[in-house]
Amino acid sequence: MLAESISLPRFTPNQQLFGTSYCLSTLCIAVTLFSDPVLTDRAFLAKPKTMLLSFLTGGALSATFILLFSFVGIYGRMVAVLEPDT
Repeated sequence: MLAESISLPRFTPNQQLFGTSYCLSTLCIAVTLFSDPVLTDRAFLAKPKTMLLSFLTGGALSATFILLFSFVGIYGRMVAVLEPDT
């Protein structure tokens, strides 16, 4: 009975393609950040404490921007659904 009352959102083929592209680009970014030899080599040339602080700061900044842009996307989708004429 609960499954009948819950409906999953339906996406157009363009939305599905965008979602796939978004996931693949996110994966590419994640892999590049940890495999870029220039950034990695420069980090390991520093003192261990400096290296750790740099990686943690970079990770925190990245997470902040990812969350910020996620909320911008959620807000945009909400506006598009609630006010389709604008």
